[in-house]
Amino acid sequence: MYLDKIVAEKQSDPAFRQGKEIDWEAELARAEVPEQRGFAKSLRSSPEGPSIIAEMKRASPSKGSFGFEGTVEEQVSGYEKGGARAVSVLTNGPFFQGTLKDLQAARRGTNLPLLRKDFLTESWEIPQAKYHGADAILLIAAILTDRQLNEMIEVARSYSLEVLLEIHDEEELNRTLSLDRAPEAVGINNRNLKTFEVSLDTTARLAGALPKEICRVSESGFATRSDLQRFEGIVDAFLIGESLMRSQNPEVTLRGWVKG
Repeated sequence: MYLDKIVAEKQSDPAFRQGKEIDWEAELARAEVPEQRGFAKSLRSSPEGPSIIAEMKRASPSKGSFGFEGTVEEQVSGYEKGGARAVSVLTNGPFFQGTLKDLQAARRGTNLPLLRKDFLTESWEIPQAKYHGADAILLIAAILTDRQLNEMIEVARSYSLEVLLEIHDEEELNRTLSLDRAPEAVGINNRNLKTFEVSLDTTARLAGALPKEICRVSESGFATRSDLQRFEGIVDAFLIGESLMRSQNPEVTLRGWVKG
């Protein structure tokens, strides 16, 4: 399975093994940790147009490198100026060419809430995310058991981090609804991780079953503003990555989606 391969590669990556040896709670105690920025609240309070989580990623397994030659600070600053409500930062190295330094750079470049997007499987990665500037973390239902999800959501809360829990199908939706603690946000990934095919019908099928208290995010497959308009009132926000990374001017591209 595609996800199994990503997790296996990540856990054999030197950066992961080195991170596992560090006492991140002690590191946080010594660090000047910036004030947390509300992730779900920001997504629910867009002054105009759809709420967008703009993604900073250097590559993807299906599309390869995006040839990004700018700085992270400039990229995320453009996102903020274009009207994004939050920024997602890929920190996975083996498949996305990301690092935790990208997360730190994003913190310097924008005042928007930051989501650490990675394939997290261990609780120590949560304080590690906070140390590097995250306001929220991504958890993926497909790679975690219910016990792990409950535990990691609890740990995230203890560090004042919000959780975006990613689901792909009805089974994962039902698991999410049965958790001891609900995440602040649920992301519906429109990409089939077995075939890589994208269908916006996935969001249409699953979003209605989520309680209104949970911030509903649709992920993947959006290329135009009309794609977003289809889901107005159905979801609270959209996560967009590839289109922005390929744009010559992501600020202008975003502004067109947000303001029309």
